[in-house]
Amino acid sequence: MNRRWWGVLAAMAGTIMLLWAGNAAGRSAAGNQASVPDTELAPVAADNVVVRLSPEVKGVANCYDCPGGFELNGSMSNVSSLAEIGFTLCFDPAALQVGQVVTAGLTQGFSLGCSQSPGCVTCNGRKTGGGGNSGQGAFLTLAMTRTAGSFPTRIEWRSVTLKDAAGQTIPSSSEGACIASGCLRSDVWRSCDCRVDVADVLTVAGRWLCGDVCRWLGLCRRCDINGDGNFGWEDVQAAAGDFGQRCPACAAPSGAGAKSAEASPFVSASGNAAAVVFVEPATLVTHQGDSFSIEVKVTGARELYGFQFALGFDPRVLQFEAAELGGFLQGDGEHDAIALGPAVDESAGSVLFGGGGLQGVSGDGTLARLRFEAIGLGRSGLDLSEVDLCTLDFLHLEVGCEAPGQVGDGNVAVTGCVYLPLAIRRR
Repeated sequence: MNRRWWGVLAAMAGTIMLLWAGNAAGRSAAGNQASVPDTELAPVAADNVVVRLSPEVKGVANCYDCPGGFELNGSMSNVSSLAEIGFTLCFDPAALQVGQVVTAGLTQGFSLGCSQSPGCVTCNGRKTGGGGNSGQGAFLTLAMTRTAGSFPTRIEWRSVTLKDAAGQTIPSSSEGACIASGCLRSDVWRSCDCRVDVADVLTVAGRWLCGDVCRWLGLCRRCDINGDGNFGWEDVQAAAGDFGQRCPACAAPSGAGAKSAEASPFVSASGNAAAVVFVEPATLVTHQGDSFSIEVKVTGARELYGFQFALGFDPRVLQFEAAELGGFLQGDGEHDAIALGPAVDESAGSVLFGGGGLQGVSGDGTLARLRFEAIGLGRSGLDLSEVDLCTLDFLHLEVGCEAPGQVGDGNVAVTGCVYLPLAIRRR
């Protein structure tokens, strides 16, 4: 993909605008059906269903794409024969209001009735026709409105009751959401999910490459990150510099337990569900005080424009030193692939890193190289999470990201120095 291609595309602007209008109408119709894609969920015990709101953190104030109304999706982990549901959600009525609750996914075919009191909405529903629904993913959509209250604020599950087709209670736990005060400047993808990640950077890059065609279509006016009135490579670099930023967190609710692994915010497929991302070498032995490097590789990638991952480690054993892109992503001959991060949390033992390029790459290769110093004795895992592989549809300025089908973690053993005894021979 190079800039000359966009000269041809600009000449076809009229056709593209018609295509865009048709697709926009299709997306609007789909939105009216309240169809919510499944949310990727962390593994949980088979006897405990986790009920979540997503996105976990949502920015709603001063956001171009969400001036007043926004949606939250309810999802749950693997459930069997769900036939009855009841719940109460509570929030600050001075800051938030619930407009509508719509069934989706796991509650399709349910008859749901809801009532509101100040600061809470209570719903109860049962599957019509008998039987129950099984699986994981979305089960409702909440149409929310922000008001003039103070932010950040939380919306929490006051109670959740799940029953199967036999009338037996299904054990469950729940996690609420944080409604933050505003969008980060580079949080341009999917209407402000309060994090700047690879999808945001690729959206800005696509807007820059699209040039006049996207200007005519009025796409992504917020992609002018530096606010100079132009859409240039400087905006891509600025978005890359913001990679890893998050909105200020809400206070955890009283009595909250440990936070589960964060679900991916991405809902569009990229065609990379069969890919494998892994750490190499999978097992490594080193000595205290030494530095070493590992690689994060991918096999089976398809039209990959960008990626991101978080790598967890034991900060008592390892100290992160540096990260760089591998050779898999390529530039366009004029602009190299751009590194995203690293965003490092040394106390938690985590590094977030990614990369984005200007043309899709398929096949196998090295995504990144990371260097650590062995500072303590013992073992440390090198655990991959938040792995997303992304493509970019230039025609509609759509970024699609999804987790690979498999991930492979690593493990490091750090040993002390070995002293060999000296044999002294007498003459």
